[in-house]
Amino acid sequence: HTKYTHEIQVTPIRNQCGYGGCWIYGTLAKLEQEIFEETGKITNLSEQYLIYKSLVFRSFDALETPFQLVQQGGWETSAEWMLEHVGILPAEAWTPLRPFEEHGVQQRLMTYLNSRISKFHVESAAESDPARRALLKSQAQTEVKELIEAYTGTPPASFNWYGKDYTPLSWMKEHRPDGWNGVQVLYPPAPELPSELKALIALSEK
Repeated sequence: HTKYTHEIQVTPIRNQCGYGGCWIYGTLAKLEQEIFEETGKITNLSEQYLIYKSLVFRSFDALETPFQLVQQGGWETSAEWMLEHVGILPAEAWTPLRPFEEHGVQQRLMTYLNSRISKFHVESAAESDPARRALLKSQAQTEVKELIEAYTGTPPASFNWYGKDYTPLSWMKEHRPDGWNGVQVLYPPAPELPSELKALIALSEK
């Protein structure tokens, strides 16, 4: 019998430890491989950054809809959408205080986030003044983001990588491989993002 082997260069194996971030891990593994095939360089990308962003988005979205909870899990197209709109960090550009995969972190964080979101909806339902409801929502948005960052810290808005300054979005735009077009593969992009989505991105960046 003849045994054939084929060696490939890949980034280190990651373990999501049951977090529910396979949609992010798989998407970034694919992007890392495509970057390597185009440039010959092995680049570790930060799953932690996209998990952070997804939690902020989902928490803010849950504040808009009563009885909606922040949950784990997602689709590859969601991860690709985030890459196109909020960018990505090389893993060495940011180390969270505590990784999301660390035992107990995800369970406690989800419990705290959903408790604070439920508290907002109860308070908002009892408030008839629109200005007061808007203030309650603003306070809740601040507090859910603070809850997340109490565990992770704050990802950098800009960073230096091999002597050049980037934002997560500018890094993605410069280093994404030719032909990479994210969710456009399955869903042709709208001419412009809906205003509600633009507002959500802007709030998450504050």
